[in-house]
Amino acid sequence: MTAPSLLDGISRLGAAVSGGSDSIALVLHLLPLCRARGIALLVLCFDHAIAGENSAVETAFVRDFAASLGLPFHTERADPPVAASPGVSLEMAARNARRAFFLRARDALHLDAIATGHQKTDVAETLLLRLLRGSGAAGLSGLREESTISDGAAPPLRVIRPLLRLRRDELKAELSAQGVAWMDDVSNADTAIRRNRMRLKALPALATAGGIGEAALVEALAQSAEILREEDIFLDDEARRLLGGCADAAGNAVSLSVLRAAPRPLARRALRLWLLEHAGAEAAGFDVVESILDAGGCPVNLPGGRRFAFSGDAGFVEEVPPGEASANAAAAPPPVKLAVPGATRWGAFAITAEPAREIVRERPAFGAWPAVCTLSARAARAAPLVVRGRREGDAMRPFGVAGRQKLQDIFVDGKLPREKRDGHPVVLCGDEIAWVPGYRVAARFAASPGEELIRLTVAPVR
Repeated sequence: MTAPSLLDGISRLGAAVSGGSDSIALVLHLLPLCRARGIALLVLCFDHAIAGENSAVETAFVRDFAASLGLPFHTERADPPVAASPGVSLEMAARNARRAFFLRARDALHLDAIATGHQKTDVAETLLLRLLRGSGAAGLSGLREESTISDGAAPPLRVIRPLLRLRRDELKAELSAQGVAWMDDVSNADTAIRRNRMRLKALPALATAGGIGEAALVEALAQSAEILREEDIFLDDEARRLLGGCADAAGNAVSLSVLRAAPRPLARRALRLWLLEHAGAEAAGFDVVESILDAGGCPVNLPGGRRFAFSGDAGFVEEVPPGEASANAAAAPPPVKLAVPGATRWGAFAITAEPAREIVRERPAFGAWPAVCTLSARAARAAPLVVRGRREGDAMRPFGVAGRQKLQDIFVDGKLPREKRDGHPVVLCGDEIAWVPGYRVAARFAASPGEELIRLTVAPVR
């Protein structure tokens, strides 16, 4: 377990407990430390009320567990039940609901901090998941022993993770040795959830491919995350020094000339930190930061009806007046016929077409460049390949998906920012969508083993 100093400054601590082995072990690790320090430890349990889960049984189990230790117990049941929505997965919706519950518990119970049962295996899984998203050092460094959450209306709530130095299998072995029971969440076996696929399939496969045990793999990945975490902290300090020389006295504007004169990685990090503070996490993504640094004075739209605007050299965040047209929505250039084979420029993108021997099945997220696919050369010869922007009514039948999908729904579900949708390339064969970069190829153009292939690569032009 982590050093007891993590508990400094805490007099009332809420432990987030679901009934699983991690959270049960969390309470048993914390209890003697809290008693020795005179810290009031409370057990918190959030019932997501998700259909198919034994949520009521799990809540009752946690209530009995808290009572057996003489600890206060606090719970809430989601009403309506937590559910996925367009652009928000079930996993993300559950996470958002838990965070809101923690903030309410802080206010109702006068808590100084929340402790969660994240452990070293979670660190390894998170690193791999974020690696697939193309994250930098900040994302790959993953979970930290201490962070904060906030609703913007009160001081941030401290979140501590005391178990990050222990693996999940070690925690389960401890509980078994002590004869302590826990309840496994039935949703943990659902491989439709990406993290579960990483835990149940990817980690064992990687361990086998590397010729090492799964525990050794987790240790190696966690060590990489720790190194990245230390480097990330150092780079954040350097970025804040840069901000100190380019922000105005009130901190509400930044000098773009100073940022652009700095090394690009440092400028990117400094601007991201500034956006996190002034516009929130959703406005501090890689694409937004890059757009601002390359904007040349043109406003850049941000989520929530705001934009990053310019006044001379100063950049700042402002509300977009109601009814005003998007100042930076990327207008689609005219359609362009692709050179096959060859390279074609369309707006801010370069598209390369070339023969290929192997089928590419990867489906990167929107914004993960370069985007690559292979098409059936036979099917693609039915008409010229063309790249254009989206149009009203666009739809396709993606490979591996039943039925047709509207392009608008694909963009929303893939979380492609609204201001980037008009300028996002769409590849057609005649009048039929063959591929949406960052998504799937259409079923009719999907390649089969042994046939002639065309490989398409799309990347932004810097």
